[in-house]
Amino acid sequence: MTPGSFDPITARDIIGDEPARAIETKARMDADAKTFACPGVDGSTYWANVENEMRAVLYREQYAKRLARNARKSVIDAIRVTK
Repeated sequence: MTPGSFDPITARDIIGDEPARAIETKARMDADAKTFACPGVDGSTYWANVENEMRAVLYREQYAKRLARNARKSVIDAIRVTK
């Protein structure tokens, strides 16, 4: 397994469901606040570095989804205001 060689589903399976949900929740809150702060732990071992990358994959995916949602919502809200 090399860094970046896994998809969000694999990352979620390895990290676990509860930690993945917490990371996704943090990503959504950060996207709403327009701050990017990917969580991580001490990467002193190879496996810790792999887990950090998996957390980053989940975080980036959810962050991007929320930013796209917010952009769509702002366009829809702008259209409603102009009608």
